[in-house]
Amino acid sequence: MRQIADWLGEIGLEQYAQRFAENDIDFRVLPDLTDQDLKDLGVASLGHRRLLLRAITELKVEKEVPTTSATELVSSGKAAERRQVTVMFSDLVGSTALSARMDPEDLREVISAYQKCVADTVQRFGGYVVRLDRVVCAVDCGRVVNPDGAKAQMEGGIIFGASAALYNAIDIEKGRVVQTNFDAYRVMRIDETPAIEVYFVDSDQPPTGTGEPGTAAIAGAIGNAVSAATGTRLRKLPVGRRVISG
Repeated sequence: MRQIADWLGEIGLEQYAQRFAENDIDFRVLPDLTDQDLKDLGVASLGHRRLLLRAITELKVEKEVPTTSATELVSSGKAAERRQVTVMFSDLVGSTALSARMDPEDLREVISAYQKCVADTVQRFGGYVVRLDRVVCAVDCGRVVNPDGAKAQMEGGIIFGASAALYNAIDIEKGRVVQTNFDAYRVMRIDETPAIEVYFVDSDQPPTGTGEPGTAAIAGAIGNAVSAATGTRLRKLPVGRRVISG
């Protein structure tokens, strides 16, 4: 029979096996443990408590989800359901260099924290991650009379155009438009807005408008960025509905 000590060994925290045994913690009690309970058991490391709580949650899921063997599936005459799955790989830049400088346990906590941030982001977007982090914009609009106003014009145009490129679509169902308000046809939220840098080309030419250039150009810029990063050329918008691989 599987023991708590075996389970702790599987998740790399076997050093706590004796404390669990001394406090009569078995698989019947395990699902009820809280962060404070783990502190009381002597698990001082926040990273280790988070790892334990995550492993406990996964253990609950394993027990709740019934499994069906391939033999049972064939004998029942049920056809297997085919589903498309998109997998996102997240990599921590510089992790190789970190591994040479940090203690293995400390590095594991750093990587676990990073992975948790990625998982939280994926969950917040319902499984689809389409995020614009930074936009650098160079504008040749003649003589700039009001730099702050022109900068605000470009920033607003970029946000409006990027919202359309990333999220906006009009769907027709039974002859009617599906999107009825800005919850479905939306603009970027504050926490989704990229860092925007605007630079004006020095010019002695007469002033021209800055109302539309940011809106019109950003979709192409996003498409070029995706192509440069993945080798995949986008042919349809919004980007949020495209499956990008590479």
